[in-house]
Amino acid sequence: MIRITNLLFIGILLAFVTTGSAQDAPIKLNNPSFLDIAHAGGDQFNRGPRGWQDCGAPGETPPDVQPNPRVAFGEKPYFNVTLPAQDGPTYMGMVVRDNDTQEAVSQRLSTPIEGGKCYEMSLQLARSETYLSQGRSRDGSGSIEMVDFTKPIKIRIYGGNGYCRKTELLGETGLVKNTKWEEYQLRFEPTTNHSFILIQAFYKTPTLFPYNGNVLVDNLSDIVPVPCDKPSEPLAAVVEKPKKEKINKPKEKEPVAAVVPSRKPQPQGGVKEPVQPVKKEKIIKELASDGNKEGKVIKLRRLVFEMDQSEINADSHDELDEIANYLMANPDYKVEIRGHTNNRCDDEFCNKLSKERAQSVADYLEAYGVPAEKLEAIGYGKTQPIASNRYSAGRKKNQRVEIKLKRI
Repeated sequence: MIRITNLLFIGILLAFVTTGSAQDAPIKLNNPSFLDIAHAGGDQFNRGPRGWQDCGAPGETPPDVQPNPRVAFGEKPYFNVTLPAQDGPTYMGMVVRDNDTQEAVSQRLSTPIEGGKCYEMSLQLARSETYLSQGRSRDGSGSIEMVDFTKPIKIRIYGGNGYCRKTELLGETGLVKNTKWEEYQLRFEPTTNHSFILIQAFYKTPTLFPYNGNVLVDNLSDIVPVPCDKPSEPLAAVVEKPKKEKINKPKEKEPVAAVVPSRKPQPQGGVKEPVQPVKKEKIIKELASDGNKEGKVIKLRRLVFEMDQSEINADSHDELDEIANYLMANPDYKVEIRGHTNNRCDDEFCNKLSKERAQSVADYLEAYGVPAEKLEAIGYGKTQPIASNRYSAGRKKNQRVEIKLKRI
C-alpha cells in the first residue's frame, strides 16, 4: 500500500512538473520560414505558403511564395523580386493595395498563448525595391495592368480563436524600409487566451489614402514566454495604447474690432471708427435653427478617422468647438456621442474601436469645458452602416461619429 501511494504521488508530481514546463515552453510555429515551391498566390496553386491559411480580402489573391517565381503576365514577368531568402530557399511576399485591401495569413498555435503572460518573438523582414504584380487600372475602366508595389509597409500580429479572426492586436513593427534582411523583435502581453495567430501586412499609419506596398517575411522565431518584469530590449515596434492627454484648448476670445481708414470726417485727435466684427458663420447648420432639438442627430462631417485609429484630426476642432459652445450655452441639453466603424473587423474589435472614437470626442468636449455628466459615449461597432461596405468610399463614410441631442 505504501509503495502504491508513493508511486501515485510521484506520478502526480511528474504530471504537474511536465504540465508546468509545457506551459512555459516556447510555442513553435508551423513552417515559420515559408518553405514551399515558389509560386504566385493566384496561379495554379491558388493558395499562400504551405501551412498558412489565406486571410486576405475576398476576390484578391493570397500572399506569394518568393523569390521571383518564373510565371508571366502577358509578355512581362511577375514580381522581379530577387532578394535571396534569409533562411532556406523561399519566403513570403505580402502586399497592401490602393483599393484598401491587405494580405494576411493565419495558423493554429501548437499551444495557446495565455492572457496576462508576456511573450517575445522575432521575424526577418525586408522590402523589395521592385514588386510587379497585377493591379486595377486607375482610369476607371476596371482593366488589369502591371503595377509596382514599392512603398514601405509594416507587419501587424493579431491573436484570435479561429482562422482569420483578429480578436486582439498583439503588436506591430515599424515601417519596413530596409531592402536587406533585418531582424524585428516584438514583445506582447495578451489580455486573453488565443489559439490562433494572424500576420497581416498594413499601411503606414495614420493612412490618408491606401497605396501599393510590399514586405518580405522570413524565419519567424518561436513565441517565447518571458517574465513580464523583464527589462525591454529595444524593439522594432510594440503597440501601446496612446495616453489620453487633456486638451488645454483656450476658449475663444471676443473678436477684436479691426481698425480701418474711414472716409467720414474724423473726430479731433485722429481717433478712427472701428468696424463691427463679422459674425462667424455656423459650420453645423442643425445648431443654427431655433426650436426644440430633442433627438436631433448631427453627423460630424469634418471628423474623419484613419483605419483602426481613434485620434481626432485637427480639421475637426472648429466643428467640435461649436458643439461644446452650444452645450455650455444650453444647460437643458446633453449629448449621446455615437461611434461607428465599417465592417472590416470582427465584432469585438469594431465595438471597442467605435467606443474609443466616441470617447475621444467626449474627452475633447470635456477638456473644452463641457461638464462630464452631459457626455455619454457609446460604441455601435459596425451595426449601423449608412453606406455600402463594398467600396472604400462607403467604408470611409461608415467610420464616423454622430452627436444625438437629448434634453436633461
